[in-house]
Amino acid sequence: MSEPLTIPPWVPNGVRLMYEVGPLKNECSRRLLTDTRMKAAWTQLRNLVPASDAPTPTYYQPSPYMQERVNCIGPGCDLQDWELDEDLTDFDRLSAALYYEIVGALSQTQEPVSCTTAEAEAWAKPYFDAAKICDLQIKVESAWKFKEDLITALEKTRAYLLEQGHMRRMASNPRVLDRRSDEDSDKLRAQVRSVAVASRDLFGPFAREFPHAAVARIAVVSLNRTDAIDKALKNSVARWCENLPPR
Repeated sequence: MSEPLTIPPWVPNGVRLMYEVGPLKNECSRRLLTDTRMKAAWTQLRNLVPASDAPTPTYYQPSPYMQERVNCIGPGCDLQDWELDEDLTDFDRLSAALYYEIVGALSQTQEPVSCTTAEAEAWAKPYFDAAKICDLQIKVESAWKFKEDLITALEKTRAYLLEQGHMRRMASNPRVLDRRSDEDSDKLRAQVRSVAVASRDLFGPFAREFPHAAVARIAVVSLNRTDAIDKALKNSVARWCENLPPR
C-alpha cells in the first residue's frame, strides 16, 4: 500500500481537491502534485489575466476574465460536478480541470499515435472524393422528380462521407504534426502540443505571450523527463506550438 501523499502548500486548492475526489491517482498525478517545477508553472498560469484587468488580480480576487473561462471546462473536469462543500474560486476550477485533463491524457501506458498532416489528408481523401461523387450524382438526379428517394439517400450518404473525412483529417487535433522527425521526438512534440492546447482552451486567449515555460514544465513533470531535457524543451515549445489548431 502506497504512503499518503503530502501535498505542498503551493499546489492550487482546486488541484488538491481534484486529486482527493477524482479517480485518477497514479505516478503522473503524484509528480504534478509534488515536483517543485510545478510551483512556477501554476504561478505563471495564475497570473494570466488580460491587461485590461489591471491591476493583475491575486489568487483570492475574482476576475471577469477567469469567470468567463470557466465556461470552457468540459464535462467531468469541473469540481462543481463533484458537489463539494467548498468555496471554489474560478482559478480553483480552471486549475483542477487542467490537472485532470493532463493526467487523463498523459498517464496512459500506450499514448495515442501522432501523425502528419499529409498522412491525415491521405486518410481523409477517399471519403471526400466519394462525397464529391454523391454531390455530382445529386445534381444529375435532381432533374428527375420521381427520384426523390434516391436523392435523399445520396444526400445522407454524402453527409456521412463528409463526417468521416473530417474525422480522419483531424484538423483540431494537436497530435497532427507538420512533418516527421524521429519517433521519440514526434511523441514528445505531440504530447507537448496537447498540454499547450489544454492550457490555451482553459486559460487563453492570452493577453501577453503564450505561457511556453509553464507548458514545458507541466509536460516534463507529467512525462517524467530529465532536467537536461527540461532545458531543451523550454526552447522548443514555442516552435512546436506555432501552428496549433484553432479552438
